[in-house]
Amino acid sequence: MPKKPKPPNPNKPPHPVEPPPVEPTEPPPTHPVEPPIEPHPPEPVDPHPPEPEIEPPTEIVEPPEVIEPPVEPPVEAEGVPAFDPDIHEMILEDDLSRYESVEKMGEAQDRDNPSLPYPMPRIIPYQSPYMISQPVNKADTDLLTDPDGSKFMRIFYTGVAQNGPSFNVYGGKEKNDLATHYARYLARVTYPGDIGNLTIAIKWFLMWHHKLTATGGATRVQHNTHGAWPIPPEWKVPAKSPWQMYDGGDISEGNGMQPVGPYLNDLVNTGWFECIHAHRAHSAEGVYDGLSQMFVNQQKILDVRLAMVGVTPPGGTKPWCTQADVELIDVNNGIGHPTDRQLEWGGVHTDQQLKPWTYDVKGVQWWATKEPA
Repeated sequence: MPKKPKPPNPNKPPHPVEPPPVEPTEPPPTHPVEPPIEPHPPEPVDPHPPEPEIEPPTEIVEPPEVIEPPVEPPVEAEGVPAFDPDIHEMILEDDLSRYESVEKMGEAQDRDNPSLPYPMPRIIPYQSPYMISQPVNKADTDLLTDPDGSKFMRIFYTGVAQNGPSFNVYGGKEKNDLATHYARYLARVTYPGDIGNLTIAIKWFLMWHHKLTATGGATRVQHNTHGAWPIPPEWKVPAKSPWQMYDGGDISEGNGMQPVGPYLNDLVNTGWFECIHAHRAHSAEGVYDGLSQMFVNQQKILDVRLAMVGVTPPGGTKPWCTQADVELIDVNNGIGHPTDRQLEWGGVHTDQQLKPWTYDVKGVQWWATKEPA
């Protein structure tokens, strides 16, 4: 049988209980003691302190206004004009080969097909169905062929004053009123016998203005031939049908009459010669920036512009022009009315009686300065 456990002796003290071991601890770190901070002595007070500086308000600087430079018209070189595609626009270039006959040239435009009988711009004789609803008169105008195969327009003059057939350009592109216009062509004048000092006075070449007058009329600038009519006595212009310039109806001492040759009488019965015309209107009243010039066989014979006032060319009989000549040029009125004739060759023969003679034209070019970009 198992033994029973003995009961505890109440008189015997219990076994002593050992306390748990104590972990050694590190002493707390000690910091060096900083010495006390002694106060700075007070700074002396200035009895007259300076005025505080006041900064000026910040000025707001606006950015400068950007002003676009004005668009200048194309710069053209001095000298004999020539077409330059960079600054010029060709309006009409016509060697006349497209025309079948002078009668066909004068036909009215087809209302249903405006390209017939020929696309615009085109050259049209006066008289003709297109211009005055009258048939072409081949005793006045004709389309002929040279031995080299080139076609030319012929104008017949009876020699009687006020006889005036012509060829005319219609339908050219409308340009602004300050464009410079140029025309180039070959001309030939045939007279029976020696012309001598007789005067062939005709309109010769006309550029009709863009704007009509207040009454609806048309005006033109013309480089016409004339007699050496009364002019200042120091101008020794030879009686050789000199060219001059009219613009509108006003006149001056000589209307820019040519001071150097060749004169028309020098060219009669000599075959084909080249003519080039240039014209630009003044831009405003009192602003003399227009010009009117003519060149024959690459030789300048007319030059009406401000820079040439009082300037006599080498060998010239007179100055290129006077201030009065310059003021004849129209103001802000270009070339080429959109529904009327624009260029014209021939026109009325004035002055003295002559024998019948002819004026031929071929190789037509008309160009003008491009619009500013």
